[in-house]
Amino acid sequence: KFRFVENLVLFISIVAECLLIAINFQVDREVAWSLVIGIILLYGNVVLRMAILGKSGYLAKTVCLVLLAIVMLLGIDYLTGLIVAGVFHKSEKTENGTLESRAGWKGLCRKGVTLLVVLVACRLDVVMGSNFIRDAVVIAFVANETISIIENAGLMGVPIPSVIVKAIEVLKKQAESED
Repeated sequence: KFRFVENLVLFISIVAECLLIAINFQVDREVAWSLVIGIILLYGNVVLRMAILGKSGYLAKTVCLVLLAIVMLLGIDYLTGLIVAGVFHKSEKTENGTLESRAGWKGLCRKGVTLLVVLVACRLDVVMGSNFIRDAVVIAFVANETISIIENAGLMGVPIPSVIVKAIEVLKKQAESED
């Protein structure tokens, strides 16, 4: 049963990477962002293999699953951002709303730093013997990426329930008032 899930995720990752390489080749040959995403997909597959099939302890499996969840959300957010800019030309990251290699590279750098912060939080919890720091950091990033994915979907014209739109507006106002 778990072998099937593992093989399915691997197959989807390979197909997604092939599509991303084709898009990267057509859109921007100077920056190999599809390679970075490919590395992230490979990492996700390794994490999945360790979490499901590995003989590691509970803590290692939990960390692997947490990282896999974060990587999935980061990837979905990045892909929806690419679709917003490449297909709909409504990106808020560039002046004309279209794909721009510099904006994409900055986005990938931010995603990489997000993973580093999660890894540091995991290590801090190991040192302190708790789960609080990791959980707080992961919850914050999961909420942030989920909001970003919903915003991207809205820019694509996907109907978003008004309750979710209002909740996002409240969160943004709270964040602005704290700054």
